[in-house]
Amino acid sequence: MKQHDTVIIACIIWGVITGYTSQRAMYRAVCTVLFPNGNFPSKSRSTRLSANLAYTIKIIRYFFIKKHIKGELVGIIDSFPSPLCKPVRNRRAKILNQLAKIGYNSMKNSYFYGPKIHIIGTKTGFSVTYSITDPSVHDVKVLETLSEEANLPNILGDKGYISHKIHEKLAIKGISVLVPPRKNGSLSNRTDKVIYEHQS
Repeated sequence: MKQHDTVIIACIIWGVITGYTSQRAMYRAVCTVLFPNGNFPSKSRSTRLSANLAYTIKIIRYFFIKKHIKGELVGIIDSFPSPLCKPVRNRRAKILNQLAKIGYNSMKNSYFYGPKIHIIGTKTGFSVTYSITDPSVHDVKVLETLSEEANLPNILGDKGYISHKIHEKLAIKGISVLVPPRKNGSLSNRTDKVIYEHQS
């Protein structure tokens, strides 16, 4: 071994923090900046080591986040689109086509090509846990999984996270989901019924 596993992990984290978005660019930077003497594994071996250490990195991340959010009582859940191209190229784009699809961004009233990112963060903006899905996946579908991973007693969300069944399941596990009430037709029907009974 030219370098220990801890060094490989540190180089991966350094590359991510520095802003490199591809393994090739990251590897070149590590060899040029950190190990100009060539005392670093070859690219193929470095890639294999990185893949083998992925689970170890997840464990490190878990305990790092657990320490960082100690004392936090509230998490905020939300989702947002991640466009991979300009709208004019939506029909022609093929990058990450196993996950990226054409979806609708209601905030901008426009269509986009890309995945949708679901995230739970703290009030200070620290990311606790996340999930990446295709745009057709409804927000409530990831609510249970992300809430359990975040391990926070209270989760705040918008109306897209209303699901009494999931809320009850999480409540049993000590997680309270707080969302604004939805003004749907059933509420109006109940109100109309009360008015009708009062008049009769």
